[in-house]
Amino acid sequence: MSDQTSAIGVTKYKYKFSILRIILCCLLLTALTAACLYVYYTAFDFYRDRLLAEESKTLAWFTKEIGLSLPFIVICLFHYMVYHKADRRDGVARREMFWEILGVTVLVYAVLLPYLGEISDALHTNALAAGETIPQTDAKIDITLLMELHEWIIRFTIPLGVLMVFHGMRARREIRHPETEEEEAPITVVEYEARKAAAQAAEQSFEPLAEKPVPVSDTVREVAHE
Repeated sequence: MSDQTSAIGVTKYKYKFSILRIILCCLLLTALTAACLYVYYTAFDFYRDRLLAEESKTLAWFTKEIGLSLPFIVICLFHYMVYHKADRRDGVARREMFWEILGVTVLVYAVLLPYLGEISDALHTNALAAGETIPQTDAKIDITLLMELHEWIIRFTIPLGVLMVFHGMRARREIRHPETEEEEAPITVVEYEARKAAAQAAEQSFEPLAEKPVPVSDTVREVAHE
């Protein structure tokens, strides 16, 4: 990465496309997503049940929606922390973010989801062997762990799709229509003050010519008199 200064002292970094960085970010984002799922199933569900018991339906709905939106918030914050100083004229950072979201999608639905399925089946089998009472749906089907998480799993596809489309379109725009450094970066504060002082000095030094009376010849006076 090479440093590149922009307006008002902010340093921009020109990234080179890195597969290693994409893989590391994918693994970290997948781990954070799994943590969000765990927090949703434990803390958010616990507080939502308490709010429902207290008949606070509005707060219970809001708590559930925050839990469902937590992965989207975490991914956006993660990308901001990693790429907020990235140069945005060549599309490299956007391409990396696109591939990272795609990688998270593959890891969540091809690795994490089957793993949750195995845990759900194991818990259901152990509960049956222990003779525990298992909650059932209206159709008399046992409610498993995977069934309790189905809404989170389905809703998670929405932010993934939105982020992939957004980063893909921005990367294509930056590649096809790259901005120059002058177009992207505004002038610094020092340059602005210098230009302002120069403009004020030019205004003060400019003196408009005084209007002088135009002499009227004797011939014109005579014609006017006649």
